[in-house]
Amino acid sequence: MASHNYGDSNLPVTQSTRVRRTANTSNGTSSTLTGFTVEVVFISDSSAADSLIPSLGSSYGSPYSNALLTESEKEPYKVGLTRITLIYTAQSDSTPPTSYSESSSQISAPIQEHPNFLDFADKWDDENQRWLASSGKTILSYIRGSTQIVRREYFSSMPSSDRGNIGYIENPGGPYTGDSDKFILVGSNISLQGSFWVKENTYLYSQDGWDSDFYSSP
Repeated sequence: MASHNYGDSNLPVTQSTRVRRTANTSNGTSSTLTGFTVEVVFISDSSAADSLIPSLGSSYGSPYSNALLTESEKEPYKVGLTRITLIYTAQSDSTPPTSYSESSSQISAPIQEHPNFLDFADKWDDENQRWLASSGKTILSYIRGSTQIVRREYFSSMPSSDRGNIGYIENPGGPYTGDSDKFILVGSNISLQGSFWVKENTYLYSQDGWDSDFYSSP
């Protein structure tokens, strides 16, 4: 139990502090401790509630000095009283390994973009953007898959930004190293989570590869 004492000890609800350990699971078998959160809940006079909420990024202090405030919430409790919840987050002392996640979805694209469209182009009415009546075809769009890869890297200090590389061919690395020209960087975010900086880069996959004449970094 921490030594913090938030709020007014004369109020009817006692402050509660709860520590939760967090872990990453690899290959669905083993897990390693990656950090913990400290949740503090207390009741305050509503007029003093704002002054009792520390600024984001503040340290919890002893005995969890590496836990930083990442979330705060206040809500009505009773007349004149406010319930305040503070979430402090800490990472383990060792930097977590780079992680990857892959997600796929589907989008509707014009039939002219289908890889086999040129085989039937003579049956297409380009002026009216539809099939000729004699073609026996009516489909005007098709379902195309879209795959994104997200790479998360952890740093002990703020990393350099990759925003200047957005829109250019870049390989995510890791299990995707062999597909050097099939990814472009479409997003890059940096955030402070607990005691570590996290860089999250998002890549868009193309099965046919990206044209280096247009997507290569200058």
